[in-house]
Amino acid sequence: MGALLGLALLTASACSPAADGMPPTAEPGPQSSSATAPSSIPASPAAPTPTARPAASPLKPIPGAMGTAILNAAGVPERYTAVQDDTVDGIGYRFGITTDVLAEANMVPDFVSVGNNYFLHPGDVVELLVRPVDARSGKGAVVNNSAGHPIFYTSVRGDSLDSVGYKFRVNKAALLRYNPDLSGNATIPPGSKISLMPGELKIHGATGTFTVDAKGIPLTYTTAEGDIEMQIAGRFNLQMVELADANRPHDNATAEWFDFTDLPSGTLAAGQTISLNGDHPILK
Repeated sequence: MGALLGLALLTASACSPAADGMPPTAEPGPQSSSATAPSSIPASPAAPTPTARPAASPLKPIPGAMGTAILNAAGVPERYTAVQDDTVDGIGYRFGITTDVLAEANMVPDFVSVGNNYFLHPGDVVELLVRPVDARSGKGAVVNNSAGHPIFYTSVRGDSLDSVGYKFRVNKAALLRYNPDLSGNATIPPGSKISLMPGELKIHGATGTFTVDAKGIPLTYTTAEGDIEMQIAGRFNLQMVELADANRPHDNATAEWFDFTDLPSGTLAAGQTISLNGDHPILK
């Protein structure tokens, strides 16, 4: 859904703010619920069915949802273009959709808010329907990082960008960035190893190098100039607290031992080797 959540990761070749004008933040990396990203990747529901669609609802604009809806051939609203002062709650009420269904339809873990101010911007296109996927999809092997968040998925027959996106709440544009070998076609060949995190893709605020174990699970990371703590966590599908817990002082009573060049922004000094794995912490 474009920049709905302000969670778009920026690649090293595009080190400017995200297209929606929000400061660059990590895209799928689960973060604290009080920060600018969701606290976890919610368990995905069963394969979406054609019944996951808006109920009868007021199609006329209402406060919080004054934009224009696009109807499908059956007359059901399938997309909505946000305007100034729209809110996720308003869109949900107008079209009879819960925020969880909206999140799934737009392949994001959750809708992020600060107070009642949702990160929704004029011009954002919001998907209103969870589209049907092949019943055989979503049954492939999953590799989690040390914190239990999915980072790799091996596709099976019937999988598509939609089925993977819905299951792991990673939008199609992100999947194609993380997996340049995938095409934009709907189907994915069985046996494809799909990255669910940026990983090898260097992003704005996380351009350093890293090591992995035999399964490809990240172990350590060496910071580069301009790296930001939150972006490093997001690059590897970690919460900031999980990254911090893997890098605690020996007394475990103070904050992570990172050397910051700018603490308010979370910018780290270059050349530090930090742990990305809670099972193999680096304590100092």
